[in-house]
Amino acid sequence: MVKIAKLFFLLISLIQLTFIKVNGQIVNLSLGTITENNVNPNYLWQSILNTNQLPVTVQMSLIITSNSKGVVYSAHTDKLELNNVTTIIGYNNIKIIRNDYPNQEAKSFLEKTGMLPSGVYTYCINVINFQNKEILANECQNVISLVNSPLLLSSPENKSSINSLYPHFVWLPLYMPVSDRLTQYELKVYEMLRDQTSTDALVRNRPIMQKTRLSTNQLLYSNDIYPLSYGKTYAWQVTAVDNLNNILGKSEVWEFTPTIDTVPTITNNFFQSYIDLNANTTQSEYHIKSTIKIKYTGRKFPSELSYLIYDEYGKLVEKSTTHLKVLSRENWLEINLEEFNKLKNRNKYSIEFINSINQSFTINFIYFQ
Repeated sequence: MVKIAKLFFLLISLIQLTFIKVNGQIVNLSLGTITENNVNPNYLWQSILNTNQLPVTVQMSLIITSNSKGVVYSAHTDKLELNNVTTIIGYNNIKIIRNDYPNQEAKSFLEKTGMLPSGVYTYCINVINFQNKEILANECQNVISLVNSPLLLSSPENKSSINSLYPHFVWLPLYMPVSDRLTQYELKVYEMLRDQTSTDALVRNRPIMQKTRLSTNQLLYSNDIYPLSYGKTYAWQVTAVDNLNNILGKSEVWEFTPTIDTVPTITNNFFQSYIDLNANTTQSEYHIKSTIKIKYTGRKFPSELSYLIYDEYGKLVEKSTTHLKVLSRENWLEINLEEFNKLKNRNKYSIEFINSINQSFTINFIYFQ
């Protein structure tokens, strides 16, 4: 016990005293000064209780408030028997029965690192009479957390299967000691080839998507450069740089797989309206059952549309045997995909329409029988 007390006083120096008299009982609560920059909420329980009446049963609570985000963490202990005039309080001699995380960003950071994100905080400890719930003592104190944290990925989770070809990438912001350097992010996505690990893909392959100078910690994937495919596995990594392009930190390399088995097959999710054929049709992917419907606006004279159907690897699998007749107005056309025996259920395809002046329009779709 003497050794523990000595270690405790090496870590903290006692400051501010609180004297509250309740029904003749005087409770003295002394908080410690935290000397570490990486602030773990568990360390904030360090304090000393003095009381003039024994025994007494109390509970304690800890509330941490950020100057910018409000309350970020609170905790409550089980009952604690005070049998000595002086009691040294620490995380190891209390039992926490409830934790609350009102701020989700702080919660994610705390769960992954055990530390408070960088910032200025006020923490308060309350000592409460277990019998009548009267506050016997309370004390508050400021603490600064300066965390040079690792860059942590959040979503899509590592080795996860997702049901979208447009994943929403999210990572935890890089928290650093106060600095004039502006933090920006670079996101890279790589396709993992057969027998490759995620690290191999980064070393050996070119990124299929690379976004730089990102000021936020999230990005929605766009297929305007390279469309993702169901069944393939992709690796991703985020790098933090400053305004001089110096690397501040790199995340781990995570991987994910868009899996067609996770795509909902409820009929209401099938696209049943007419797709307006224009230069922007490649920006979406449709779930098509049996029939694909298009709207095409002819401009000057009656003409024709031919079409070719490719699989996800770019191999031609079907082509039109007759051309679609179109007039110089809005045309509403349908193609019965069930007539094509080579189309397989739940596979990804693209259909390219070509008009009489060799303009082409492409629609990406998943075929359901």
